[in-house]
Amino acid sequence: MKPSPWDAVRWAGRIAALLAAPVYTLWALEFVLPTGLDATVSFVSELQARDRPYAGFFRVGDLISGALSIAAGAACLAAGAPGRWPRVTGLALVVFGAATVVDASVPMDCAVSVSARCAALDRAHEFTTTHTYSSSVAGAAALVGGAALTLAVRPVAVRAFAALCALLVVEALALAVSLVLLALGFGEPVPGFGTAQRVHVSAIALWLLAVGVLPALWDGRTRGPGGESPAPAH
Repeated sequence: MKPSPWDAVRWAGRIAALLAAPVYTLWALEFVLPTGLDATVSFVSELQARDRPYAGFFRVGDLISGALSIAAGAACLAAGAPGRWPRVTGLALVVFGAATVVDASVPMDCAVSVSARCAALDRAHEFTTTHTYSSSVAGAAALVGGAALTLAVRPVAVRAFAALCALLVVEALALAVSLVLLALGFGEPVPGFGTAQRVHVSAIALWLLAVGVLPALWDGRTRGPGGESPAPAH
């Protein structure tokens, strides 16, 4: 069968998602770089704060991962598997990517977990709230996208469905714990918050990886109410 031009779009989308995953995980370099932050307490976004030594590097990483996520989502919407859940996954990727780009474009002014003055100014709402909203949108889009991807692969890949269910639970629990700890700190990070948030963003990176790896999202031949073949693969 002669390859369709849409095949190239699908492969480009999958490659974009596969590249977005490791780039989105560049924050892990904080364990080898002298960032001056406590990973168990701080916001991941504090790595990009204007007063941090490697802020530019981490911002560029998020800009690239956001752009790659948008590209993957656009490819999924244009040439992915037909049906509701692949489309929702594609839309979630676009929204997540756009919010991540905004997140990196409007960084925190300073690191609230290491500066009492910065924390006081933050509580007094002296800083822009754009970053807070964009981070919230990115997290919500990733959660919706993870659920949609899980539903998209359910009829065709039993093992992948089980793995994605586990990943979705981890992502949701990590997000919930982060929000509870943030509430306990009245909007400021407390011990344990940084760990929970880093588990959350790690789960998001695995979602991006799954988007690129799993063929059910990209098989244009699949059919069904969620865009999948009815025959499960064990």
